Amino acid sequence: VAKLPGWRYAATFDDEGTYYMYGNTGMSNISKVHEYPTWLSWYYLDGKPTIFSQPVFLQLGGDLAVLEKDLEGKGSTSKYLTSVTGSSLEMARVFPPPYESWILPTTGLNESAVVWGTAWNFKSGIFFSADTGEGVYKLNVSSIDLSGKKPASFD
Repeated sequence: VAKLPGWRYAATFDDEGTYYMYGNTGMSNISKVHEYPTWLSWYYLDGKPTIFSQPVFLQLGGDLAVLEKDLEGKGSTSKYLTSVTGSSLEMARVFPPPYESWILPTTGLNESAVVWGTAWNFKSGIFFSADTGEGVYKLNVSSIDLSGKKPASFD
């Protein structure tokens, strides 16, 4: 579909077909990926315009999952990317603008896990798994407090 900016190690899709990617130089996205042509080889992309957004620096960790909820009390749903690093939940609001990020304390995660390289949405849940095999953990979305005064809990 498209060439991507270098050094990306985490990504996810939302329900509208936006592909979010994160790495060393920040977070970028490609909107409505399903509307772009597919190519037999990346060689066909030479000379094509860049279709990803300019990278924005946000504090995120391992793999990403999408959360749509009103966590800021604005009366409307916002879209967040979630990730886990060590024992912290990292979140970034990507819609509506402007982008904003939070690093939140957690409870219920295995403290020996450092790299959480797998995240996914399944049915109504958001799940994370560490690269070292400590297990699968479900984020208790109702426990998220963006002020950071209460830890987000995992089951």
